[in-house]
Amino acid sequence: MPDAAVRFEICINDQPLATIGLEDCGVLTALVSRVRRSPARITEAHRQQPGFDEAEFLQDRCELSMSGLDSGRDLHWHWGSRALAPGDVVTVRVLPAGPCDPPQQVQTDGAGPPR
Repeated sequence: MPDAAVRFEICINDQPLATIGLEDCGVLTALVSRVRRSPARITEAHRQQPGFDEAEFLQDRCELSMSGLDSGRDLHWHWGSRALAPGDVVTVRVLPAGPCDPPQQVQTDGAGPPR
């Protein structure tokens, strides 16, 4: 990937994970999320989905995801995600222009499969 105008260096527990960035206009995101679902909210439609696993669906999850939107070309960039555990420290350092890691996946905005 060419040099990015702005980059984020992402570390977990002081270990570098990725340097993400976009060349031009867009949105760059490093997001920490936690999801815990209520068993009472599982519907019959959920249970009818092929491969639905209730135990997996109800698992408490905490993860870091890294993505971007190249708004000039309507492309979504994905650098992946990583599960987090209690005690993990996530660091996002904003870096100036320079090289970054290639995304693991690039997806067009709303049409077609990931590239």
